[in-house]
Amino acid sequence: MASKIQEVNDSLGKIKDRVERYGLRLPLEQGASSTATNVEAPDPRLKSRFIEKDEFVGIETESEEILQKLLEESPTRSVISLVGQGGIGKTTLATNVYDDAAVQEKFESRAWITVSRAFNLKKILKSMRRQVCKSEPGMEELEDADEQIQYLRKSLEAKRYLVVFDDVWQKEFWGAIESALPKNNKGSRIVITTRNVEAAKSSLCDLVPLKTWSLEKALELFRKKVGQYPEELEDLSRAIVSRCRGLPLVIATVARLLSTKERLSWNGKGC
Repeated sequence: MASKIQEVNDSLGKIKDRVERYGLRLPLEQGASSTATNVEAPDPRLKSRFIEKDEFVGIETESEEILQKLLEESPTRSVISLVGQGGIGKTTLATNVYDDAAVQEKFESRAWITVSRAFNLKKILKSMRRQVCKSEPGMEELEDADEQIQYLRKSLEAKRYLVVFDDVWQKEFWGAIESALPKNNKGSRIVITTRNVEAAKSSLCDLVPLKTWSLEKALELFRKKVGQYPEELEDLSRAIVSRCRGLPLVIATVARLLSTKERLSWNGKGC
């Protein structure tokens, strides 16, 4: 069994290299450095953003909690922050509620904004305008940030709106964007996803911490993604999943990679 675990470790090391090419980091060593490389990798949130409905696994409870917060009748504009480490599924959860039929019916205007580490305020404001203002006259002529904010406030003032700011890193972000989001007593909602607790607290939000998954919950996701496999591979599967440390995005990525391989090659050959 010890040799089998060593083979799993070798296999995961190779999978880790492939995972990191997609902008993820498989946490194989405690305290491993998260320093970004200079190579620009594909944004992993794109996969989470455009996931198929039948792929949502294990987030039913969290989705229901967020939906209740979005759909409650309170007219006060409120902010909900989903906080957790990378790979925990913040974008997937936010996508699930953003695309919910009841949410689409409830909010007159919706916008999804990917913020990222070094945010560009003008680009963010422009993206918001395109989504919530559609083709209103004079929209494309605005370039100055103050003019864009005034335009957005005027457009959103009479609407019940929902804006998701995905992948916020800087605590200064909320101070920069808040003035574009009027407190109009229409029941508007703002959702922020972030790894940075301080960034979440800066918005005086309803903070929703997302925790790593239990081994059994993680195995449920792994089995769904990887497909059927022989019973004799169950111990090996548990060893693989346990090394993913309860991060659903990492579990799903590893499972998808393994699903393309012959089951008997999970011991590390060819990874």
